[in-house]
Amino acid sequence: MRPSIDDDRLDYKPTWARECAEDPEVDLNLAEISVLHFSDVEELAELRPPCAKFNQSICLSQATCPSPHVCSRCFSAEHPAFLCADKSDRTRSRTRKEKIWCENVSYTPCARISLYAEPLPRPPPRSKLPPDLVRVVDEHPELFKIVTSIDVDTLEALLSTHPNRPHVESVIFSLREGFWPYAGLPKQLPDESWRQRRYYGPKQDFLVKYVEKEIVSQRFSRPFGRRLLKGMAAMPIHVARGQSGKLRLIYDHSSGENSLNSLIPKSERSAAIDRIDALIRILRNRELDPTKVTLFKSDVSHAFRILPMSPYWQALQAVKINDQYYIDRCNTFGNAASQRLFCAFYSLVLWIAENVWRLPDICCYVDDNFSWDFASRMKDYNGKRYSKGLPEKQARLLELWDLVGIPHAPKKQEFGSILSIVGFRVDLKRMRVAASEDRLKRIIGTISEFRSSSAMTLHECQKFAGSINWIFEVNPLLRPGIDSLHREMANADQSNGSAQVEMTKRIVFDLQWLSDLLQESKGIHFTSTISWGPDQASQTAYVCASSEGFGIWFPSNKQAFYHRYQRPVSASFVSDIHIFAIVCAIDRAVKSWNINLEGRPGRFSILTLDKPTVAVFGQLRARDELRDTLLLALELLVGADIDFLVSQLGKQGDFAFVSRLSHESKDVLDTLYSDMSITIRELNIPTELARRAGWKTYPRKRRISSRSKSISAVSHLRCLDFHVLYKAGYRGAVIDKDNCLTIPYEDSLVPELKEAWEECKTVFGAENILVAESVSHHLGVPVLRHGTMKPGYACISAIRTYFASLPQPIPDSALFIAGDRIFTDVILANRMCRYTRYFPRRPAVDSVQQDKMNGASWETLSENGRQGPLSIHVERIWQKDSNAMRYLESKLVGLVRQWNSVEVEDAHKLFVRS
Repeated sequence: MRPSIDDDRLDYKPTWARECAEDPEVDLNLAEISVLHFSDVEELAELRPPCAKFNQSICLSQATCPSPHVCSRCFSAEHPAFLCADKSDRTRSRTRKEKIWCENVSYTPCARISLYAEPLPRPPPRSKLPPDLVRVVDEHPELFKIVTSIDVDTLEALLSTHPNRPHVESVIFSLREGFWPYAGLPKQLPDESWRQRRYYGPKQDFLVKYVEKEIVSQRFSRPFGRRLLKGMAAMPIHVARGQSGKLRLIYDHSSGENSLNSLIPKSERSAAIDRIDALIRILRNRELDPTKVTLFKSDVSHAFRILPMSPYWQALQAVKINDQYYIDRCNTFGNAASQRLFCAFYSLVLWIAENVWRLPDICCYVDDNFSWDFASRMKDYNGKRYSKGLPEKQARLLELWDLVGIPHAPKKQEFGSILSIVGFRVDLKRMRVAASEDRLKRIIGTISEFRSSSAMTLHECQKFAGSINWIFEVNPLLRPGIDSLHREMANADQSNGSAQVEMTKRIVFDLQWLSDLLQESKGIHFTSTISWGPDQASQTAYVCASSEGFGIWFPSNKQAFYHRYQRPVSASFVSDIHIFAIVCAIDRAVKSWNINLEGRPGRFSILTLDKPTVAVFGQLRARDELRDTLLLALELLVGADIDFLVSQLGKQGDFAFVSRLSHESKDVLDTLYSDMSITIRELNIPTELARRAGWKTYPRKRRISSRSKSISAVSHLRCLDFHVLYKAGYRGAVIDKDNCLTIPYEDSLVPELKEAWEECKTVFGAENILVAESVSHHLGVPVLRHGTMKPGYACISAIRTYFASLPQPIPDSALFIAGDRIFTDVILANRMCRYTRYFPRRPAVDSVQQDKMNGASWETLSENGRQGPLSIHVERIWQKDSNAMRYLESKLVGLVRQWNSVEVEDAHKLFVRS
């Protein structure tokens, strides 16, 4: 029975059977089980692009619509695309992985492209072309020829039943008359060959041999002089070493303002290709025994060069080598549309393989063809140039190439159960796809070299990011390792490729993290590419956090864990704690249970009701304060080879239990759940885990030194816990405006601080907060009007006058002063201190904690030894300003501390949010 359009979906049973009934080589016919094969021309004619309006729920009538009403994602007639997307989102939240591997997203095999492709463009009419261009082509016909190895007549005969006749006819016409690369009307283009350099030694020898070979094959004309003829154009060429170490010629058709590629719209440059995931889907849905299957790959020689270009385009791509000009008559690797032209042609060859020669499941990545066959089906290929024993399907594909005239070399025809395909190592026995060893070594070396630089240009960063982007196809969990670089690149001037991009500590750390995990990564398992839900997990954990603690519940093991903070945290930070709780859950699951089964990655489902947390792990993105926590979670998952899912789908009863775990006492929990045989224990967070995640640990017995007046570890005001400051006796605040609340010289509040600023005003009262700059009404608090600059004594007097005039006066010892400059804000606070000859020792942290519980007033704390305001140095700046002064300030303070043996203690962590 022939498969219908709906049968063509790639969402069959997501398992690979270990055993096959009977002998599959005898019972299975390759043509009949093809995912892509259609045997009737009528069925092919009916396969048009899905109706876009139907997939948007706009077009509702199939009777009046010429396009089929099927889902554009899975080709099902049961639902439009937006419902298919919703189903995928409910199943798995890992959206950054979905883009590549989700089985519900239909890939577009190259064999199918030709069924709905538009006709290729023809050259513009002679009347619209530049007269000099037309004249030089007419006067020198010996320079311009149509050269191709393709047997056009044979190809046309094999395509006689192809349903998309306009596309077929356009390709056949282009093979006979020359291709036109989607370019607009050419102008009088200059000679850009002066941009290329002169080569010597091995590169010069390479150029000489290359020209001789191209002239013999007639892809190059013979030299026609040292000067370019009027109407022609020449682009620069370069000689460089490829990844294999061999020299290769590079055509630079983008050089100069009026380049050849500037004539080609960017919308016409892309081409659909089959990635490695296309092969994995086919293999997975066959449900074959991997011990009886082999892989193969075949490479087309001189792929782009087998396509002839229009004589009018040939005149525009002259090349200069050794002071002589030549006409390049064929498609080049430097043309922006060269890949699309080749794919348009080769998709017809694949259609012939699928529907005429009955060779199914052949995928194509530009000129690399790859597929599978039964290991027992071998055939001797006897070609004109060589003979070789190959899998039957591969041998027949080469025979088709010989018939059509596609060149190929024996060393590029490979097969085996472990094979390197388009840079990935596919292992059928282990059912894994990973980066090949050679490419992995190169990419790790590239990362090491890149991160050792202090600054790079935007163009260099873009080139680097593009060169390693392919690795995330089989390592999707490592994608956050390059996010910080992308953010820094986004801040640069996009119109200037030479703009400097600073290699920040964050970028260097993330790239080191990426490099380390790439060396440990095992790649991706075939089963990891399948969408699954919480009910299919090997292990499940419920996680809930509150302002008092968090709880973790493993239903299958009937084990529950809770953790309590030393003090309550703000409700705005509960989502952050959820993320750390998930890290603890992953760590506990990895250490306690063997989630992996039979060498396959285990499925770990984490269920929580916190939507921001689900979004963080779904998008694999987190703000700066949580990046270390997210990276640690991914590191644990990659190291343990676990496939994970963070979702909100769970049982309400389990959510209720884990919610109680996050805030109820153990006695209450034991009483409520004594009859359920649940083991409830306190979770001891490993110190190393807390440190790696950036989780703040609070010392229980640490003395506060009177010498430590500055909080030097606060990134920005959002890190301060204003409730704890208030309980500690602070009743007022003096806050600098520029780079603490706003961008310098602007009045509006930084959006990231909106929530923290509102909390500060709520805790202390707007009248008890003084902003030390002249600002507008945006901040909603009093403004300090001072005639002298900080830290002048006139400024101190103005501060004291204001707080003394309040209905409840606030002394200096009940103030905290926050600012981003040491020599102004910190010194201002220290000048307000009333020093005595002997500094009284501040109380220990545990006594301060006890004072908080007892509601100690600022008078009591003042008697305990605090003699002035608390200074808070805000390190993060929202816009670079006075960089030299900030650097000198920090260095000078460091020297003073070192000279006087000053120890800065961790008392400030009392007031920093966890």
